[in-house]
Amino acid sequence: MHFVTGGAFQGKRRWVFDEYRLKINSNWKWHNFYENSTILTPLEVKTEKIVVLEGLEEIIKKMVYERDPAIQNKWEEVFINWYNWEKECQERKVIFIGCDISKGIVPLQELDRKWRDETGFCYQKLVHLCSRVDIIWNGLAQTIKMEGGHHS
Repeated sequence: MHFVTGGAFQGKRRWVFDEYRLKINSNWKWHNFYENSTILTPLEVKTEKIVVLEGLEEIIKKMVYERDPAIQNKWEEVFINWYNWEKECQERKVIFIGCDISKGIVPLQELDRKWRDETGFCYQKLVHLCSRVDIIWNGLAQTIKMEGGHHS
């Protein structure tokens, strides 16, 4: 699995499109949590080999504001399900995209602080399972984790 993070509007989406050649590769599915707050599962993927899940921080925020008591456990299960799906077939790849909301001033509102904390905890669980992690700033990638020593 691959986690791509960085600040808002730093080019994460474009970078993933370029890195995985999604303009010429038609065998992919993109799920955007900014537009669709349901959690996509591997059972919903038919033949696609690449799955991109964008906007993790947004769906985590929704769960925080709904006062879901088991956010980290639910996301750990989601991450493990996708990890297992990817491992079933060598050509499969799951890419998670999430904004880094940990920088800057600590929010004053309790729910905003909880959102920041829960997002950080979930990202830690995700990074543990990912073979690759990149931070995107101004469209440039900095790889901070790479298992196996090869790209894509």
